[in-house]
Amino acid sequence: MSENNLLLRLEKINFQITPSALQVLENSHIPAKEIIKDIKKYWKSDKKVITVKEAVDFMLESSKFSKIAKEVKQEIKTRKKPEEMPKKLFKTYNMLKKLNHEITAGEVARYTRRKGKTELIYLYELVELGYVEKIRFEDRKPRFKIR
Repeated sequence: MSENNLLLRLEKINFQITPSALQVLENSHIPAKEIIKDIKKYWKSDKKVITVKEAVDFMLESSKFSKIAKEVKQEIKTRKKPEEMPKKLFKTYNMLKKLNHEITAGEVARYTRRKGKTELIYLYELVELGYVEKIRFEDRKPRFKIR
């Protein structure tokens, strides 16, 4: 998107924009035409000056970003079931599910008969996949629980 193109379009509808706000909208990769259309449709304030905060809020509420958010939600819904994950991860996941409380990697290792560091790696993989939640306690050891 051209900076001048967006500036000219905003001036046509009597809007002003701060340079940093212009940069935010420019880096959002939303076409100028779509930005103007959404501003006309959703602008609620009486003032017609776009600041950085308003630009970020607008960008997050724009139709393009809402479309991306819907796609992400759909992807989460179609995420693999725990039974379909690799056996090494499923064994760790299943143990957490059976124990049904917050537990350290060392405690999981005692039940699975693996090394603690191995379990820690598997637990972090499960955290990345979204099946397990990591919690910190006062003893600074990470604990994990099923989401």
